[in-house]
Amino acid sequence: MLKKHLVLGLSLLASSSLAMAQPPGGPGGGPGMRGGGQMQHADTDGDGRVSLAERQAMATQRFQKEDTNGDGYVTKEEMQAGQARRQEFRQKMQDLKKQYGQQ
Repeated sequence: MLKKHLVLGLSLLASSSLAMAQPPGGPGGGPGMRGGGQMQHADTDGDGRVSLAERQAMATQRFQKEDTNGDGYVTKEEMQAGQARRQEFRQKMQDLKKQYGQQ
């Protein structure tokens, strides 16, 4: 039960992190298209919708990435390290945007 809740929590964290990593307008999208890249990534069968199975697959992938020692559990330290990696990625993206004059 705890593992199910942790996977669900990581799924929600993943979706919020992906949404925050998207530039305004989304990749290739115009105003109001924020998160378009997330939808494309999540909609693996290309039907324009994200099923529970597709969402669970994203959560499982995220969990496995966070569980760096592969023991089937994500510790506080592993979660914090994952958050730090995501923050570093977002900062690098912001730096690249500034470097190339994009906002």
